[in-house]
Amino acid sequence: MHSGHSHHVHQITRAKLQELSNTIDFEHKVFKLSFGQTYPGMINPLEGHEMDIKGLVRHSYLLQVVPTEYNDGWRLIETHQYSVTNHTERIDPYSEHVHLPGIFFKYDFSPIMVKIHSKKKSFAHFLTRLCAIIGGIWVSIGIIFRLTRSLADVSTKKKD
Repeated sequence: MHSGHSHHVHQITRAKLQELSNTIDFEHKVFKLSFGQTYPGMINPLEGHEMDIKGLVRHSYLLQVVPTEYNDGWRLIETHQYSVTNHTERIDPYSEHVHLPGIFFKYDFSPIMVKIHSKKKSFAHFLTRLCAIIGGIWVSIGIIFRLTRSLADVSTKKKD
C-alpha cells in the first residue's frame, strides 16, 4: 500500500515555454463534476462552467469537499457537496521560478459533516396558511375601505 502524494513532473525549457506562449490554449468546459450521488436541489458549482484562457497560464480550481447526509424521510443519501474558488496565474518564462502551465484541480475534504433533513408539510398546514392569507387580505381590504370612507366623510363635512 502506498500513502502520500504522487506527482508527475514534466521538464520543459524556458525556450519551449516562450515558443508555446503564443499558441497554447486552455479553453475548457466542465460538463459534470460531483463527489457521490446527487440529491434533490443539490448544486454542483462547476457543472457547465466554461473558461477561455489563452497563453501561458496556470489555472487552479481549489475545491473544499464536505461530507453530506440527505434525509427526506423516505431515503438516506450519503454524498459530498463542494465549494470552489479558482485562480489564474500568468506565467513569465523568464522569471526566477517558473511554474508548469496547465489546469489543476486541487481538493481538500472537510472534517465537518452537513446533515440535511427535508420534511414535507401536511395538507392541514397548507390549509392553515391559506386561511391566514385570506384573513390578512380581508382585514387589509376592511382597513382601506374604512380609511377611504372616513376621508370621504371629512371632505363632505368641509363642503357643508
